[in-house]
Amino acid sequence: MNAKQLKALQGVVRAFGGEGHVWVPLASVRAKAVAQSGLPADEIDEGLRVLLGEGAAAIEDGMIADGKLAAAERTAAADLVRIHGEARGVEDASWKADLTNALRGLSPAQQGAFNAATKGGVVVITGGPGTGKTYTMRAIVQAYTHAGKTVNLCAPTGKAAKVLAEAAGHPASTIH
Repeated sequence: MNAKQLKALQGVVRAFGGEGHVWVPLASVRAKAVAQSGLPADEIDEGLRVLLGEGAAAIEDGMIADGKLAAAERTAAADLVRIHGEARGVEDASWKADLTNALRGLSPAQQGAFNAATKGGVVVITGGPGTGKTYTMRAIVQAYTHAGKTVNLCAPTGKAAKVLAEAAGHPASTIH
Protein backbone atom coordinates (compact mmCIF):
# COMPACT_ATOMS: atom_id res chain seq x y z
CA MET A 1 0.00 0.00 0.00
CA ASN A 2 1.50 3.34 -1.01
CA ALA A 3 1.51 6.49 1.13
CA LYS A 4 -1.50 8.00 -0.68
CA GLN A 5 -3.57 4.85 -0.15
CA LEU A 6 -2.49 4.69 3.48
CA LYS A 7 -3.59 8.30 4.00
CA ALA A 8 -6.95 7.49 2.38
CA LEU A 9 -7.36 4.49 4.67
CA GLN A 10 -6.65 6.68 7.69
CA GLY A 11 -9.33 9.04 6.36
CA VAL A 12 -11.84 6.18 6.38
CA VAL A 13 -11.01 5.45 10.03
CA ARG A 14 -11.26 9.15 10.95
CA ALA A 15 -14.55 9.59 9.09
CA PHE A 16 -16.32 7.43 11.65
CA GLY A 17 -15.03 9.75 14.38
CA GLY A 18 -16.56 12.65 12.47
CA GLU A 19 -19.87 10.82 12.64
CA GLY A 20 -19.69 10.77 16.45
CA HIS A 21 -18.21 7.29 16.88
CA VAL A 22 -14.89 6.56 18.54
CA TRP A 23 -14.92 2.75 18.26
CA VAL A 24 -16.56 1.08 15.27
CA PRO A 25 -16.58 -2.51 14.07
CA LEU A 26 -13.36 -3.30 12.21
CA ALA A 27 -15.43 -5.10 9.56
CA SER A 28 -17.30 -1.84 8.81
CA VAL A 29 -14.08 0.09 8.26
CA ARG A 30 -12.62 -2.74 6.18
CA ALA A 31 -15.74 -2.94 3.98
CA LYS A 32 -15.87 0.82 3.47
CA ALA A 33 -12.15 0.96 2.66
CA VAL A 34 -12.44 -1.90 0.15
CA ALA A 35 -15.44 -0.23 -1.49
CA GLN A 36 -13.76 3.18 -1.72
CA SER A 37 -10.30 2.02 -2.78
CA GLY A 38 -11.00 -1.06 -4.83
CA LEU A 39 -8.10 -2.75 -3.04
CA PRO A 40 -8.43 -6.33 -1.80
CA ALA A 41 -9.19 -6.86 1.90
CA ASP A 42 -5.73 -8.31 2.61
CA GLU A 43 -4.10 -5.06 1.43
CA ILE A 44 -6.52 -3.06 3.58
CA ASP A 45 -5.60 -5.26 6.55
CA GLU A 46 -1.90 -4.64 5.90
CA GLY A 47 -2.59 -0.90 5.80
CA LEU A 48 -4.50 -1.11 9.06
CA ARG A 49 -1.52 -2.89 10.65
CA VAL A 50 0.71 -0.02 9.50
CA LEU A 51 -1.69 2.55 10.99
CA LEU A 52 -1.79 0.55 14.21
CA GLY A 53 2.01 0.43 14.36
CA GLU A 54 2.22 4.20 13.82
CA GLY A 55 -0.37 4.88 16.53
CA ALA A 56 -2.73 6.37 13.94
CA ALA A 57 -5.32 3.71 14.78
CA ALA A 58 -6.18 1.51 17.74
CA ILE A 59 -7.78 -1.93 17.55
CA GLU A 60 -9.44 -3.78 20.43
CA ASP A 61 -11.95 -6.62 20.51
CA GLY A 62 -12.82 -6.39 16.81
CA MET A 63 -13.32 -2.62 17.02
CA ILE A 64 -11.14 0.14 15.54
CA ALA A 65 -10.71 3.81 16.42
CA ASP A 66 -8.66 6.76 15.28
CA GLY A 67 -5.50 6.73 17.40
CA LYS A 68 -5.96 10.27 18.73
CA LEU A 69 -9.59 9.70 19.70
CA ALA A 70 -8.73 6.39 21.37
CA ALA A 71 -5.94 8.08 23.33
CA ALA A 72 -8.27 10.90 24.42
CA GLU A 73 -10.87 8.35 25.51
CA ARG A 74 -8.27 6.41 27.51
CA THR A 75 -7.03 9.59 29.18
CA ALA A 76 -10.58 10.54 30.11
CA ALA A 77 -11.23 7.05 31.46
CA ALA A 78 -8.06 7.21 33.59
CA ASP A 79 -9.11 10.61 34.92
CA LEU A 80 -12.56 9.25 35.76
CA VAL A 81 -11.04 6.32 37.63
CA ARG A 82 -8.93 8.79 39.59
CA ILE A 83 -11.90 10.99 40.56
CA HIS A 84 -14.37 8.14 41.00
CA GLY A 85 -13.72 7.97 44.74
CA GLU A 86 -14.81 11.60 45.12
CA ALA A 87 -18.22 11.01 43.54
CA ARG A 88 -21.22 10.11 45.64
CA GLY A 89 -24.25 8.12 44.67
CA VAL A 90 -27.80 8.71 45.76
CA GLU A 91 -28.75 6.97 48.97
CA ASP A 92 -31.90 8.68 50.23
CA ALA A 93 -35.19 6.78 50.66
CA SER A 94 -37.05 8.67 47.92
CA TRP A 95 -34.45 7.47 45.43
CA LYS A 96 -35.15 3.82 46.24
CA ALA A 97 -38.79 4.23 45.21
CA ASP A 98 -37.72 5.74 41.89
CA LEU A 99 -35.42 2.82 41.07
CA THR A 100 -38.22 0.39 40.29
CA ASN A 101 -39.71 2.73 37.70
CA ALA A 102 -36.35 3.68 36.21
CA LEU A 103 -35.25 0.06 35.74
CA ARG A 104 -38.33 -0.96 33.74
CA GLY A 105 -37.42 -1.78 30.17
CA LEU A 106 -33.67 -1.98 30.79
CA SER A 107 -31.74 -5.15 29.90
CA PRO A 108 -29.60 -6.79 32.60
CA ALA A 109 -26.46 -5.07 31.23
CA GLN A 110 -28.25 -1.72 31.15
CA GLN A 111 -29.49 -2.28 34.71
CA GLY A 112 -25.88 -2.93 35.73
CA ALA A 113 -24.82 0.45 34.31
CA PHE A 114 -27.79 2.13 35.99
CA ASN A 115 -26.97 0.53 39.34
CA ALA A 116 -23.31 1.53 39.01
CA ALA A 117 -24.40 5.13 38.41
CA THR A 118 -26.52 5.14 41.57
CA LYS A 119 -23.70 3.75 43.69
CA GLY A 120 -20.67 5.63 42.44
CA GLY A 121 -21.87 8.70 40.66
CA VAL A 122 -19.33 8.37 37.82
CA VAL A 123 -20.10 5.93 35.05
CA VAL A 124 -18.70 5.44 31.57
CA ILE A 125 -21.18 3.75 29.26
CA THR A 126 -19.62 2.21 26.18
CA GLY A 127 -20.79 -0.09 23.43
CA GLY A 128 -21.27 -0.37 19.73
CA PRO A 129 -24.09 1.21 17.77
CA GLY A 130 -27.54 -0.02 18.81
CA THR A 131 -26.53 -1.52 22.15
CA GLY A 132 -28.73 0.77 24.24
CA LYS A 133 -26.25 3.36 25.50
CA THR A 134 -28.64 6.24 24.83
CA TYR A 135 -31.62 4.48 26.39
CA THR A 136 -29.61 3.63 29.51
CA MET A 137 -28.20 7.13 29.80
CA ARG A 138 -31.67 8.64 29.44
CA ALA A 139 -32.96 6.48 32.31
CA ILE A 140 -30.02 7.53 34.52
CA VAL A 141 -30.44 11.24 33.71
CA GLN A 142 -34.18 11.14 34.33
CA ALA A 143 -33.79 9.34 37.65
CA TYR A 144 -31.03 11.67 38.86
CA THR A 145 -32.79 14.87 37.82
CA HIS A 146 -36.03 13.60 39.38
CA ALA A 147 -34.08 13.14 42.62
CA GLY A 148 -32.81 16.75 42.32
CA LYS A 149 -29.20 15.70 41.69
CA THR A 150 -26.61 17.29 39.38
CA VAL A 151 -25.87 15.43 36.14
CA ASN A 152 -22.87 16.16 33.91
CA LEU A 153 -22.83 14.42 30.52
CA CYS A 154 -19.83 14.26 28.22
CA ALA A 155 -18.89 12.51 24.99
CA PRO A 156 -15.67 12.02 23.01
CA THR A 157 -16.57 14.30 20.09
CA GLY A 158 -18.58 17.47 19.60
CA LYS A 159 -21.06 15.68 17.37
CA ALA A 160 -21.48 12.87 19.92
CA ALA A 161 -22.03 15.47 22.68
CA LYS A 162 -24.73 17.15 20.58
CA VAL A 163 -26.46 13.81 19.95
CA LEU A 164 -26.16 12.93 23.64
CA ALA A 165 -27.67 16.26 24.72
CA GLU A 166 -30.55 15.88 22.27
CA ALA A 167 -31.22 12.29 23.36
CA ALA A 168 -31.08 13.10 27.06
CA GLY A 169 -32.80 16.45 26.92
CA HIS A 170 -29.88 17.58 29.08
CA PRO A 171 -26.70 19.57 28.28
CA ALA A 172 -23.55 17.63 27.33
CA SER A 173 -19.96 18.62 26.56
CA THR A 174 -16.85 17.03 25.07
CA ILE A 175 -14.26 15.21 27.16
CA HIS A 176 -11.29 17.08 25.68
